[in-house]
Amino acid sequence: MSAIFKTRILIIAAVFILAIPGTCFSEPDVYEPDNFATKATAITTDGTWQHHSIDPAADDDWVSFEAVTGTTYIIETSNLRFGCDTYLFLFNTDRITKHDQDDQGGSEQDASKIVFKCITSGTYYIYIRDFWPYGTGEYSISVRVSGGETPFDAYEPDDVYKEAQLLEDDRTQMHTISPDNTHDWFYVDAWAGRE
Repeated sequence: MSAIFKTRILIIAAVFILAIPGTCFSEPDVYEPDNFATKATAITTDGTWQHHSIDPAADDDWVSFEAVTGTTYIIETSNLRFGCDTYLFLFNTDRITKHDQDDQGGSEQDASKIVFKCITSGTYYIYIRDFWPYGTGEYSISVRVSGGETPFDAYEPDDVYKEAQLLEDDRTQMHTISPDNTHDWFYVDAWAGRE
């Protein structure tokens, strides 16, 4: 096999590897090891950005923050580099119960965002991974208290199904949807055979 032919094969292979979505080349960050909830890095709720990397492929990152009852927090990623596509998961104080998740809700492409209204004060946990199982790269994450630009309605909290509010017959309800309040859940009472 000629040297020219071997060189062409190597170039083609290199181009193929670089073209795989979510593949990027970064190095572990200063917060490692943070691959488990018990190793979560504390993050402030004043909007300060932490810069993390997902490396090696399939690396998991965890951060934790202190939340206060009645306060709404905005959790988001930004400054994605090297093809990263973040996926956020928010877990309750028990580190087991998932409260919410988001893939594409951020303000830039492939960034993530969760708006969370705290019901019970405590330490909450954020799990971050790349959307792609083999993805790596770099990102920034922040947690900040919502400015409360849009007032919450009388039916809050109703952001998750466990907080669903009763939708009564022949009654009109007024609800708000905003960047800080993105989900509303309802339930209705129904009986078999009744229209």
